[in-house]
Amino acid sequence: MFNLSEIVAQIPINVYVLVGCLVAGWLMKKFLPTDNKFIPLAMVILGAIVYLLLEGFSVENIIIGAFTGAASTGLHQVFKQYIEGKDLASTNGDGSKAEDFEADPIEERSDK
Repeated sequence: MFNLSEIVAQIPINVYVLVGCLVAGWLMKKFLPTDNKFIPLAMVILGAIVYLLLEGFSVENIIIGAFTGAASTGLHQVFKQYIEGKDLASTNGDGSKAEDFEADPIEERSDK
């Protein structure tokens, strides 16, 4: 059988880099006049740089750091949705209700 704790233990994410990127992204959002669409890219770059400084230079460390920075962006979105009380399963990702839209709109055809 699969042991989830062993699988999670093999994921090479540095918690300090994750939390640092999460805080840096929040600070950018609150205090810098930056367009929000650039924050995830900045977190990927910051995560890669910080992880390189902690673990040393290698291509693998660049990739791990970049994924850690991206994970901080996703973690921020999960916290944000949770705090705002939005049910992620019942929304379309933009805050609108899922039932407001048809899953597969079919145009009515007239066979006359």
